[in-house]
Amino acid sequence: MTTFTFEPGTSYRMSWVTDAQADTIWRVIKRTAKTVTVHADGWGTKTCRIRLNVAYESEELAPLGRYSMAPVVVAARAV
Repeated sequence: MTTFTFEPGTSYRMSWVTDAQADTIWRVIKRTAKTVTVHADGWGTKTCRIRLNVAYESEELAPLGRYSMAPVVVAARAV
C-alpha cells in the first residue's frame, strides 16, 4: 500500500464542496509526525492535525475547520 504524504515545500490543491471549479492552493511550510503547517494567499498560515483517508490511501487535513461541508486538502492532489 502506497500512502501519499505531505512534504514540506510542496503545494496541494483544496477543492470546495459547493463549487468544484474553485480551487485554493496550499503550500506546506512545516511537517511533524502529527501536524502540518500550511499557507495560502488570502487565508494565512494554519497548523492542522493530519488524518489518514483509507479510501484515497492518502493523508488529509482541514485547514478551515471540520464541519459537514468543510473543504479538505488531500496529499494525493499535489500541484
